[in-house]
Amino acid sequence: MSNVGRLDRILRGTGGVSVAFVEISGIFDSAEAMVQFLTLGLAIFLTLTSITGHCPFYPILGVNTCSIEE
Repeated sequence: MSNVGRLDRILRGTGGVSVAFVEISGIFDSAEAMVQFLTLGLAIFLTLTSITGHCPFYPILGVNTCSIEE
């Protein structure tokens, strides 16, 4: 069941790819390893939720940005 709308998916995908690019390119090489793992995890989460159209936190928060019910 999809709970992420079109604009939300575009923003998540753009954000995920941007964060991954910054992390992989080494712009923040001086950051601690834990910060790098967290940012890479965030990039993966944003990209996967953009691809699948489902955010696991939205039902907990009672949010649904998808206008079409399946």
